[in-house]
Amino acid sequence: MTMIPAIDVLDAPTAAATRRTVASRPPASYATPAGGLDAPLVDTAAIYRRRRAFVAIAVFFLTIVSVIGVGQAGAERDPQSEPVVAATTLVIVQPGDTLWDIAGRVAPDVDRRKAVDQLAEIAGGARLEVGQRLEIPAISG
Repeated sequence: MTMIPAIDVLDAPTAAATRRTVASRPPASYATPAGGLDAPLVDTAAIYRRRRAFVAIAVFFLTIVSVIGVGQAGAERDPQSEPVVAATTLVIVQPGDTLWDIAGRVAPDVDRRKAVDQLAEIAGGARLEVGQRLEIPAISG
């Protein structure tokens, strides 16, 4: 009969002793450092602040991009789709009126020389008659 060597039960590691239990793990709110569980823990509040700052910056840039996109979409309107109302001014020539005076009244922000040229075309020449009616469109210069 062969003898089976006796194994001391106290020397053999048990399955429960080799496994880590759930209670020995750090809580989920802590970050596990790269060096393992023995290394000091990383400040989770700093990580949280960095994440919040990143999200805030990302939201800021997305807002800027969307505002620019909306502005550009409004700028691409088709000018033919909107009705154009030509603003005209009716001027009845009074005694002593000149093209220079009328140009100063109807287009004060335009170079007066250009306005006088346009008025001369409308009036049919540089000569004005008292009581003459001039329908003057918006003068641009």
